[in-house]
Amino acid sequence: PERYWPFALLDEDDPAFLEEHFRRLVGLKEHIVFHKTELTPKRKDILSSLQAHHMTFLIHTRSDLRYAYIRDIVHNFPSLKIQVAHMARARPGDVSFMIEMLEALAPFPHVSFDTSTVRQSQVVEAAVKIVGPERILYGSDFPFFMDELGIEDIMEQQIRHILKAGLPSAQQDLIFSENFKRLITRGI
Repeated sequence: PERYWPFALLDEDDPAFLEEHFRRLVGLKEHIVFHKTELTPKRKDILSSLQAHHMTFLIHTRSDLRYAYIRDIVHNFPSLKIQVAHMARARPGDVSFMIEMLEALAPFPHVSFDTSTVRQSQVVEAAVKIVGPERILYGSDFPFFMDELGIEDIMEQQIRHILKAGLPSAQQDLIFSENFKRLITRGI
């Protein structure tokens, strides 16, 4: 159980869920497949509870609304921990968009980024320069990887992409484990 860090899927139809289960969870996950990218009154109530319990809001949002949406969340919930999945990418390989999002979200200290599905070491290197190594988490969302032959190797490839960034070992330690220990916590 100590190695299991559960996020629950955001459910605006059951706002009491978080209050009933916050001690067992580390946060809620919003996904573009299931949720609109909008800050509804129900979502505001849920995010208020997340913030009060020092939990994380893991988001996958519409890329064209991402910055404005996160800015609005930060404005309403300034100490809410927000984790942006996949280094904020819109599409795999869209390096310029990831860097643009990192730069736009850099001023928000409670916004962190995960490396899952990011296959470009230069993005990891740029992220460290833009937001600092303290706000990057290795594969915390879903660290899948599939090569050109359709062979999936979840861990090895994701680790390799971070190692290829040529970061000092102290920064690698932050990304691979220390940031997770500090940023992802069960509700209190």
